[in-house]
Amino acid sequence: MIPMKNFLHSIILTLFCVALFLFPHLLSAQWGRTDGPEEVNGTCLLYHNQRLWGGTWGGLYYSDDLAEHWHFVPAVKAPESVTSMVEWHDSLFVLAETPRATDDSIEVKLYFSPDNGLNWFKQANLPYIISDAYEPVQLFKSADRLILRSSYKTLMASDDGGISWHFIFILGNVYQYDIREDVILGLGKEGLFRSINGGRTWDKV
Repeated sequence: MIPMKNFLHSIILTLFCVALFLFPHLLSAQWGRTDGPEEVNGTCLLYHNQRLWGGTWGGLYYSDDLAEHWHFVPAVKAPESVTSMVEWHDSLFVLAETPRATDDSIEVKLYFSPDNGLNWFKQANLPYIISDAYEPVQLFKSADRLILRSSYKTLMASDDGGISWHFIFILGNVYQYDIREDVILGLGKEGLFRSINGGRTWDKV
């Protein structure tokens, strides 16, 4: 007897193949190639208020026509490399990295715009964070806080839009995180930990 789960999977696969046979244009009509910003490598995308934002190794760009044409944002320019972007409480936040002139370390910077990119401001109170070129610092959001994940598997949170920051403590030597809004999973030597409130409290799964 065929298990019900496998039977349903077979039915779904069959219907999918029939749909592609009857409507072959579905294979090609949904995607089209567009030109991005020239001579830069893209790192992240964010669509907000009818505008597409593109982070690159050479700074920040935006497009108002679904990636047909791109415009450079002078406030976030090379040699700053944008690593991540989020929209949080009607403001845009951009995390960027730039090499320090004094040594070989990398400086992490946080920019925000309260008016859909018309004006940009640098957040001066971002803590000193060591970044790894192979695993840059990433910016995330939950319902009521911003979250930074450093290259060395530590988390920091801000409850006031990046004005002040504090460490998120978690038991165990965590070496991998998965952050999805308020739900954070941390995997370490002592097992799997989970937070459902943006890292305020943790349970061992």
